[in-house]
Amino acid sequence: MAQGIFGGATSYEEQSLNDILEDVEKWIEYTDKRCKDMEIWLNTSKESGFWEKVDQDFQLTIYSSISYFKTIILDLEIVKKAIDNKCVTQKEVKLLRKIGHKAVEYNNEYPKTYKREKKFWHDYGNPDFAVVEKMYAKGRDYFVTLQDASNAAYRLEDYMERGQIINNTMNISGNVSETQIQQGTINSSQTITNSEQINY
Repeated sequence: MAQGIFGGATSYEEQSLNDILEDVEKWIEYTDKRCKDMEIWLNTSKESGFWEKVDQDFQLTIYSSISYFKTIILDLEIVKKAIDNKCVTQKEVKLLRKIGHKAVEYNNEYPKTYKREKKFWHDYGNPDFAVVEKMYAKGRDYFVTLQDASNAAYRLEDYMERGQIINNTMNISGNVSETQIQQGTINSSQTITNSEQINY
């Protein structure tokens, strides 16, 4: 994996498009796993009844995280497809950069909502609290890792298609001669002298 040990500190300046693709694929897999884990832990906490004791702000952090995991997977799939097709555009760069920026926001939000002054629900030693504590630790670890998406986006820009590629198809039936049809050129001109009128 091209990504370094410290989240948000990986330099992609010397990495190839294949290196970025490798990380994007790992992020998709990691996001899917973390989303499923969080849903399991959330259901476990609800079943035990402990979830009702959890501060509402942290509950919202978890709910929004689970929802955002699904968005991240969809966005990363778009980026992966563009890299696979060697057709990276501004859209994919923006999607990857946004993931990195949101990861920074969530990395800040997790401790803010988890470690509020009202920590009456922090019941260390209680296995039911340990489930919620795991949600905090693993959720925050995830977003620390995804902070590198911004750095990858910066490098991905170097592989971006600078213009829009439009593929047009023209079907001609019958014999055609002395027509001004040209392909594969930009800002070019042609001159033709028709010796007879063309029946369109």
